[in-house]
Amino acid sequence: MAQPGGRLGQPALPEEARGKLYGDVELTVEIDNSGRALAINVQKSSGHTVLDKAAIDSIKRSAPFGRFTASMKNTMDVLVLTRTWSYSPNGLATKAQDS
Repeated sequence: MAQPGGRLGQPALPEEARGKLYGDVELTVEIDNSGRALAINVQKSSGHTVLDKAAIDSIKRSAPFGRFTASMKNTMDVLVLTRTWSYSPNGLATKAQDS
C-alpha cells in the first residue's frame, strides 16, 4: 500500500513560501480499507498556515491509496498513520513517527 505523501508532486513548497517559510507539520491520516482518506488531522502545526495546508493538500492529491490486502482487512478496519512533513530550503521530506 502506498504511503501518504509518497506520490508528492513538485513543487513541494507553495510559491508564497519558497525561500521564506520553513517548518515541520505532523499529520495523522486515517485510511479505510478501500484506500480512501477518512480524516486528515494536524497534530502539530508548523506555525505557518500555508505549510500546514500544503501538507494536507499533498495527502488529498495522493489519495486514493491502495486497497487493504486480505491480511490487513483481517486485522483492521482503518489504518492510522502519523508522519511529519518537513519543509526546508532543500524542499520537502516526510518521515514516520518513532514507535
